[in-house]
Amino acid sequence: MYKEKIKFLISGGFSTFFSYCLYTVLIYLEFKYYFAMTAGYILGYISNLIIGRYWVFKNGARVNSIVAEILGTLIVTILGLFLNLLIISLLSEIMYGMSYYLSGLIAMIIVTFWNYWSRKKWIYK
Repeated sequence: MYKEKIKFLISGGFSTFFSYCLYTVLIYLEFKYYFAMTAGYILGYISNLIIGRYWVFKNGARVNSIVAEILGTLIVTILGLFLNLLIISLLSEIMYGMSYYLSGLIAMIIVTFWNYWSRKKWIYK
């Protein structure tokens, strides 16, 4: 169990790093934060699906088909994206006026826990 969590943190760290790099480049290029986060999240989703399926969650999926597994991870990812956007909006636009770079990083760190918990609870054994 601990080994799986460590693998998830490593693979999630890898995906988050590249997602955040894309996010920051797009913010720097003056794209809106919601577009930048969505683009970064798509990159993270693809890498997390592949790494998660073949390296982290070796016990397999709770569902019997690859389509159901992909659909489940897609739903979890979309919910995670909305959580990210909500956190960024709260930190940067509504409450604190924080930079989009910092609020995006904070949001990604918080949502990492959601991603692990939800994938473990509903998708993987």
